[in-house]
Formats: sequence, structure tokens, C-alpha cells
Amino acid sequence: MDQWEYHIVTFPKFLHRKYTEEQFLLELNKLGEEGWELASSSIPTNSNALISIFKRKKRNTT
Repeated sequence: MDQWEYHIVTFPKFLHRKYTEEQFLLELNKLGEEGWELASSSIPTNSNALISIFKRKKRNTT
């Protein structure tokens, strides 16, 4: 059975366009190159931040 590890990234002031589309895509592509896959994203109520959860298969440590 596959085991997963998770990584949470918060993009503050996402709704206020703190990040350009290019900056956002660069960050997503960087995470993808490291093996992370976007599992979920949300903007909590009364928040401007985008919270994204990424996952990847757990690497063997043996």
C-alpha cells in the first residue's frame, strides 16, 4: 500500500493579487518538480489567503 506525505502551503493575500499569475505558476511548477501533487485548495471564510495541500508518495528512507 502506498504511503503519502503532505505539505501545506499558504499563499497570503491571494485575493489581493499579491502574486502575479507568473509567480504563482512558478511556485506550483517548482513544487511539481519536487514530486508534489496538488490535493486540495481552499480560501477560508473571512480570509484572503489560499491554503493548498500537496501530497507525494513517501520516499524510502532505508
